[in-house]
Amino acid sequence: MKTIEFQFCVPASHASLPGHFPGSPIVPGVLLLDHVLEGLQREVGARVGRIGSVKFLASLMPQEVASATCRVDSASASFRVTATRDGAACELAKGAVSFS
Repeated sequence: MKTIEFQFCVPASHASLPGHFPGSPIVPGVLLLDHVLEGLQREVGARVGRIGSVKFLASLMPQEVASATCRVDSASASFRVTATRDGAACELAKGAVSFS
């Protein structure tokens, strides 16, 4: 099993933010998950075929840098997404996927 890490940031201008939620936007969980799946595909070279589980634990804010840590084997990966707040890691999401 190997570990891969990558970061991503959703710009404040992203089209999904005005409606999620007006006046106090947060990054939709599906967009956060999309960044994780794209990062896994880019880093591993395999497409995700099945999402086994996902838990969203805290909101990602626009312009906030998120860090994904993924433990990967040939058939699957588990992931954890965090952001640094007040000098400490805040867990945003975790889950597991299988490759097709």
